[in-house]
Amino acid sequence: GAHSCALKDDGVWCWGDNFFGQLGNNSTTDSPVPVMVSGLGPVAAISAGSGHTCALKDGGVWCWGSNTNGQLGNNSPPSNGVSVPVAVLGLESGVIAISAGQEHTCALKTGSVWCWGYNLYGQLGDNSTTRRLAPVEVSGLSAVGITGISGGGLHTCAYSISLARCWGRNINGQLGNGGTTDSPVPIAVANIGTSVSAIGAGGSHTCALKVDAAWCWGYNPFGQLGDNSTTQSTVPVAVSGLSSGVNAITAGSAHNCALKGGVAWCWGYGNFGQMGNGTTTIVNSVPVLVSWDSDGDGCTDQEEQAVGPGTESFGGERSPLDPWDFYDVDGTKSITLSDTLLILEHFGHAHDGDALDPFLDRYVPDSLKPWRTAAATGGVNLADALANLRSFGHSCSALP
Repeated sequence: GAHSCALKDDGVWCWGDNFFGQLGNNSTTDSPVPVMVSGLGPVAAISAGSGHTCALKDGGVWCWGSNTNGQLGNNSPPSNGVSVPVAVLGLESGVIAISAGQEHTCALKTGSVWCWGYNLYGQLGDNSTTRRLAPVEVSGLSAVGITGISGGGLHTCAYSISLARCWGRNINGQLGNGGTTDSPVPIAVANIGTSVSAIGAGGSHTCALKVDAAWCWGYNPFGQLGDNSTTQSTVPVAVSGLSSGVNAITAGSAHNCALKGGVAWCWGYGNFGQMGNGTTTIVNSVPVLVSWDSDGDGCTDQEEQAVGPGTESFGGERSPLDPWDFYDVDGTKSITLSDTLLILEHFGHAHDGDALDPFLDRYVPDSLKPWRTAAATGGVNLADALANLRSFGHSCSALP
């Protein structure tokens, strides 16, 4: 969709497109800033679909926004939308998780999964293709201990520690069973085995965590399977570079992101900046590091955080997650003037025992003297030295 929502202690806040009332603030006016959802108060979880939103509050489910296919679940006739939360029929208590798909919604109760809304491809999992205006139970999942669910574009998936199941649209292999035939009931994902810890249903693809490794399957024209190809796969394939240490994963319409060791990686469609690395590259067939520069100094926040002591030699290997190792040469886990002097010395711009001021006076040509006040402080400090390292082409992320 084209809206977003967030949880705060005082309730749910949403922003963006509001054509169907999916912001929940009793209006249909778009908002470029967060607005509070009306009458809901604090909630436990939220999930946003294409044009509707749902929340979990005190074990019950509430939805608002588009109801063109009954995705609000309150058994009311299909309509353009409802701009305030309404209670989902029959799910007033006992719900532990929710997930909104494109135009359908699902909820997890202990021992059962319930879905409602659009069902042309069997994405409700009740062995039919009939649209449902109120929740129906998904077939065959009551005895397998489901612990998580995810609603995708036109398909849905669920998992437990011992299995992964998907149902609905399968034209691109997004159900992961080795075929491309739609299924109105849950079917097993092939080759995923046991120890599934998360699953994310995207537009026409799916990703999952097995133990701490990322696997994806389905549609792949933009590299959203992350296996360094754009070839569709009807069974799970390993995501390149994410074979261990992955803590969380989420699937978008045609891209995905994962969290590994406190660092975010994304892959797939990136034309609108979805990769978060400052590019708009359309096809990203392997994960790329999400990066940002909060202080605007030309170096990303990740680069400015020394993950560990800088024990590598200047000619040795370094971790791609810790490019600042080359700056933290004295191993203090922070960037100091001492580090900078050592680096300058390594590049032949200084000698042992030289303080920075004499070094600048003795070794820097007059044409480069503006570096002396790069930080506009009237004196030479760490900011000046770092600015000048960059001016010499030794960027914070690519020191030799």
